Amino acid sequence: MSGQPRHLDLAEFERRLKQLHTDRLRLVRECHECQSVAPLNWQFCAQCGTRLATAYPSCGSQLPPAGAQFCGHCGIRLASNLEG
Repeated sequence: MSGQPRHLDLAEFERRLKQLHTDRLRLVRECHECQSVAPLNWQFCAQCGTRLATAYPSCGSQLPPAGAQFCGHCGIRLASNLEG
């Protein structure tokens, strides 16, 4: 290494930028309503209050947005399981 800054070509820059975005998504989740980011363990968006997708315990699939009546993966009724 000569100590000089290395210049990236556009393709390499775009590849690295895409990798950074992918890595970021592993650490946070994005609200589907307002696009703000939140830590993975948060259940609700701090900006707009929307419920963030979480895994449903019976089948491990992600819950659909608030208001869904059934799990799209296993078909279990969601509304009765979320009350109380």
